[in-house]
Amino acid sequence: MEVNRRAIVAGIAALAAPAIISTRGFAQSKVDIRIGYVTPQDGPHASAAVPFTKELEKLAPGRFNVQHFPGGSIGGERELAEALQLGSLDMAVIGTSVLGNFVTEFQVTEMPFLFRSKEHARGVLDGEIGKGLEAQLEPIGIKGLGMGEIGFRHITSTRVVRNMGDLKGLKIRVVENPVPVTTWKLLGALPTPMAFPEVYSALQQGVIDAQENPMSIIIPQRFWEPCKFMTLTGHGFTPIIQMFSKAIFDGLTDEDRQNIVKAARAGVLANRAHTDQIEADGLEFLVSHGVKVEKDFDRAAAEAAVQPVYDTYKDTLGKIVGRIKAAA
Repeated sequence: MEVNRRAIVAGIAALAAPAIISTRGFAQSKVDIRIGYVTPQDGPHASAAVPFTKELEKLAPGRFNVQHFPGGSIGGERELAEALQLGSLDMAVIGTSVLGNFVTEFQVTEMPFLFRSKEHARGVLDGEIGKGLEAQLEPIGIKGLGMGEIGFRHITSTRVVRNMGDLKGLKIRVVENPVPVTTWKLLGALPTPMAFPEVYSALQQGVIDAQENPMSIIIPQRFWEPCKFMTLTGHGFTPIIQMFSKAIFDGLTDEDRQNIVKAARAGVLANRAHTDQIEADGLEFLVSHGVKVEKDFDRAAAEAAVQPVYDTYKDTLGKIVGRIKAAA
């Protein structure tokens, strides 16, 4: 696995190298930005990345040449983050979950049933807590540019999941982060960490029984094709973050950096509007495509079962968890 990851990151380096060589140190030349993300061009990551690109062109016509690499075409989220660290990729939009492997406090975004509502989550991400998390990325070579979202997570599965008992032995894909692994073990499932581009085929082939993601992922990724059951658990809220290679960002002019920051904020707002729309329409779409939706899952029982997660991570995450719960 580690050899494959190094090979992917090396491939990203080879792909992006011409852009890096051609734009650093030439203030008046066109600036190339290569941006990667793991979902397709109609997915939630693109709902930030595409408006970012359009806003950047409005702010500085003809100055930037932004090239998109959607669908995990140049690697999974961990590989994209590592490429930013190396300076072999300019920009990426990834889920914050994987950043827990780089900055411990980012693991908090995977804590179960932490955010009360999307309004609560958005306030946290836009406020001091979110800014503090982004600041922790800079020492490891990444510049945070604001956090959007993919929304509240639910289960889709190849067999029915009505209650806690149905979770027992369920092979469910989780992100590469220790918090969800602990969470799903407590719920009786068999968590299987897996890179996002592998999930659809793993469901098709029976390697896993289920995956958990928000509507904004489930629908464009067509998880409703291998999974004919959906359970509305709302067990977690997952942000996404626009990020730049700090080495590359620092090498740009002040004006370019300011325009990138402004355009990224436009990307955050557009992404949130996209998420709101797809959550409003999603259930009707899934039912029309033959998915049976379970709406009466016992959330209270699940919340009680996963409380030991908060005890397990009290030393490393207790302080930030307390701040998030106390936030308006």
